[in-house]
Amino acid sequence: MQKFSLYIHFPYCEKKCPYCDFNSHVATRPFQQQPFLQAYLNELDWFKNNTDYHAVNSIFFGGGTPSLMPPRLIDDLLHAIGQYWQVDKNCEITLEANPSSVEVARLKDFHASGVNRLSLGVQSFNDSKLRFLGRVHDAKAAHQALQHAIKIFDNFSFDLIYACKDELLSDWRDELQQALAYHPPHLSCYQLTIEPNTHFAKMAQRKQLELPDNADFIKHNIDHLAAHDLPAYEISNHAKQDSICKHNLNYWRGGDYAGIGPGAHSRITLNGARHHAETIKNPDKWLATLAKNPHAFAELTALKPDDNALEKLLMGLRLIAGITLSNTEFSLVVDPDALHDYATYITHQQVDNQHHLCLTNKGVFFLDSLLPLITKP
Repeated sequence: MQKFSLYIHFPYCEKKCPYCDFNSHVATRPFQQQPFLQAYLNELDWFKNNTDYHAVNSIFFGGGTPSLMPPRLIDDLLHAIGQYWQVDKNCEITLEANPSSVEVARLKDFHASGVNRLSLGVQSFNDSKLRFLGRVHDAKAAHQALQHAIKIFDNFSFDLIYACKDELLSDWRDELQQALAYHPPHLSCYQLTIEPNTHFAKMAQRKQLELPDNADFIKHNIDHLAAHDLPAYEISNHAKQDSICKHNLNYWRGGDYAGIGPGAHSRITLNGARHHAETIKNPDKWLATLAKNPHAFAELTALKPDDNALEKLLMGLRLIAGITLSNTEFSLVVDPDALHDYATYITHQQVDNQHHLCLTNKGVFFLDSLLPLITKP
């Protein structure tokens, strides 16, 4: 039985954060629930009619801020998905939420709709840092949201951002201690990065924003969180063994997933070939297109074997356990001489027709700079 993951993108936010390069928009008018539902259903119809998937392993509501969605919309979508495909009995259904009072008040309704995993965008427990990050909540709201969430969801995660402007390692240590007080089964710790076409990128160009070196932060995350039963399973993600995020793990392992909503990406198998798909980004154009057409793809192309192998390598090396490539995939993208040269940073074992690669403890700090050195031009 061929299984896949399903991603549902909600494009609206209360405010655009200065570091965010996701396809998110500040709504300029009241949300149109019925047109959105019909558009989502049209996309689900397309995937049902054009792929051979039989069962859904995981469902992820992302954005944007999907906790701004009416709970009834989520309920309708989950009901439709259950009509189209078999939903695995252990299907992980995640919703991203922010610690605002309006969204937190809906958590019981989201849980009643079938959401069984919450991902809370805390980002920081420090008020000045939250202001720097452009967040609409403060530290008190973050704590209140977590206290409320853990009463409703057994399976939850929250995000924190580190290595911000002027941040000291001692500041970050204090935030991690506050995080661990909630005994999270899963914790995501993301280094602040300057993404193109963001407000922070413009500040960096004007020499108004410099970030600290991240190596000490990463080492502290790995060592300290492992000591509290939250080992890293991916460079930025830490979890108890039974709480690893199934949905994201499918991405990193190169599994198939279908994305619906404005700007959503997919990796799907069509006629035996793996394809990349991306929907129209603008929400209004996406809605207008799906009102007349069965899909709203801005792009739908077959991946070349070398592109597919390279993507699998780039994603898989983020996992602490590493990635396995076939002989063919390995020969398409990896420079074996370079692997020997950089053995301090990446290990390689060949068993039969499979090549297993993973980063060393030292290599974890240099993944982005290492990848161009070990791959073929």
